[in-house]
Amino acid sequence: MTHIAVLGSTNMDLVAYVAKARAAAASPSVRRVGASSSMPYRSEIDAQAASNNRHSA
Repeated sequence: MTHIAVLGSTNMDLVAYVAKARAAAASPSVRRVGASSSMPYRSEIDAQAASNNRHSA
């Protein structure tokens, strides 16, 4: 079992988080929606990182 330590979070928060993560992993539709909605955010972060690297190089 993986132990995750999150600062400032209670045990119940962690239990709820793990339960949500398991529910999402068990449901293909939820996983698909989550992936597609997080993609723009990720590419936004990547674009920012790439631009930061160009400026600092």
